[in-house]
Amino acid sequence: MKKTVTALCATLLISLSACGNSEDDKAKENIKASVLEGDASVAGGAKLTDEQAECFANGMVDDVGVADMQKYKLLNDDLEIAQDATPTDMSQGDADATADVIVRCVDMKKLITDQINTTAETDLDAEQAACVDEAINEDAIKEGLSATFQGKSANPMTDMQGALLACISGGGTDNKK
Repeated sequence: MKKTVTALCATLLISLSACGNSEDDKAKENIKASVLEGDASVAGGAKLTDEQAECFANGMVDDVGVADMQKYKLLNDDLEIAQDATPTDMSQGDADATADVIVRCVDMKKLITDQINTTAETDLDAEQAACVDEAINEDAIKEGLSATFQGKSANPMTDMQGALLACISGGGTDNKK
């Protein structure tokens, strides 16, 4: 009987310690809350949906990791997003993972189109919108974000930016995904 009670207690203790309250869970919770409150700029200042914020939080913790996010000063010791963090010293693997999380979790076409509409203070016409949609290259965005996070000065998004400018000014684009 004593062995059975001991085994049950041990099992219960292990089960309870495995449920929630881990550093990863706390970081995910804090990242998601911060992104939803608008305290963190993940996507050029755009407001993320609950689903996007959860995707971002889970992706960053699962793909980059809490320790590395702290190393890059993206998270503080309390596992909260560091305000105005702009890492430029990430390893290529972590920079690629971060860029992939952002592009995977955020609708980049909508984000860029919304930013263009806001900047131009008008909505794109149907032809311009189709051109912008075609010009947006998520691979170039990932490469550009990764390069930025590594502190590289080369901008792999230059061709895409030129194509977007041509769309807005009526020149069209030949940029293919």
